[in-house]
Amino acid sequence: MMILSSNPLVSVVVVSYNAADTVIETLDSVLKQTYNNIELIISDDCSEDNTEAIVSEWLEQHKDTFKGGACLLTAGHNQGVCANFNKAINFSKGEWIKIIAADDILMSNCCEDYVKYTLDHPEAQFMTSYVDYYHDTFDRNNCVRRKVAVSNMSIFEQKAEVQLREMAYKIFVMAPTMFFSHYVFNKVGGFDERYIYEDHPFYMNLLENGYKIYFVEATTVGYRIHDSTVNSNSKLFNYRFAQNSRRFRKERCLKYYSWSQRLATKMYYSVLNIYEKLGWNRKNKCSCAIFNGLIGAVWKFGEISK
Repeated sequence: MMILSSNPLVSVVVVSYNAADTVIETLDSVLKQTYNNIELIISDDCSEDNTEAIVSEWLEQHKDTFKGGACLLTAGHNQGVCANFNKAINFSKGEWIKIIAADDILMSNCCEDYVKYTLDHPEAQFMTSYVDYYHDTFDRNNCVRRKVAVSNMSIFEQKAEVQLREMAYKIFVMAPTMFFSHYVFNKVGGFDERYIYEDHPFYMNLLENGYKIYFVEATTVGYRIHDSTVNSNSKLFNYRFAQNSRRFRKERCLKYYSWSQRLATKMYYSVLNIYEKLGWNRKNKCSCAIFNGLIGAVWKFGEISK
């Protein structure tokens, strides 16, 4: 059983790969946290640019600011996002973990709001929140969507077993907003390195182990949509990602699906295969709009019967 303290150490884990152009904004956002009991760990996944040098120089100036210490972990070869996170979190000392990619930012209230919530809700081991979407830079005028969250907010009032069935079909946690205890991370075995993305398998592991997901009524993170990104759903156009997702859903999620969800999933991957075989340009707005429209209709169909 985890025993909570009133001023817990929060380990902020920043993962980077070729983030020379963005990592300073991320690190500065950690520096500006209103909560002061923080450990900062930056874990670089063998960047090919000068990310490591930039981070090292920044640490020389600011590492003494963090009560829990600050350090840079490096890798001799590219490990992938899950292994990179696992290495850094296993190295960390904090009771609580806040993860962030080296192209996003923490709002100044992030760690403080999450810690306050844990003190008021000692049963909570994993939390999420609102997130703001920004186009390329974190200028206020470039905020394209504010307070992004799922449409069905009532899901956070449900028990873990209800959330599990919802999560199996439709992710309702924005990955950059994750805040969780070191205890629960260890209990579920960390991020599953068999998959190329960290979020969905981790959520499923949490819920299958009976750990409910809680929602904090605050905007804690700024998420960057790059110029090179067609839209916020760009991962859908990554074929390798899609195939890995297909394997994950088959192995871990299918058993929780209704008949309509099973059919919708089959239709989705059929549409994806056609899209790839036709060789439609992923940066072409017209083909992207057609693809997004089709898959949106397919996933909506899956919700007609639960």
